[in-house]
Amino acid sequence: MRREERKKDKVKEYHIGEYDASVRFYESSYFLAMVYLKIGPVVISGLSIRRNKDGDVFVSWPARKLQDGTYKNTVYTVDRDLSDGILDAYYIWEDEK
Repeated sequence: MRREERKKDKVKEYHIGEYDASVRFYESSYFLAMVYLKIGPVVISGLSIRRNKDGDVFVSWPARKLQDGTYKNTVYTVDRDLSDGILDAYYIWEDEK
């Protein structure tokens, strides 16, 4: 069996509420999980699930580092429900592992 086929066997897609959106999670050695978000025909990669210094879990959207050393999101949501839906799906994925 090829590596790509083995990876697909472990992949599960989770749908997010009222949106035409779904997410897939992948294990990561750097973050809690890597996330691929599909909204309609658009796929956004580079999202991750992380834990902040207070221990809270959050969705980290794709960002780039600015010259002053700070980061600016290049993709983000204006609807907090989408981030909450991603986190809800993440917790389900964690429980199913």
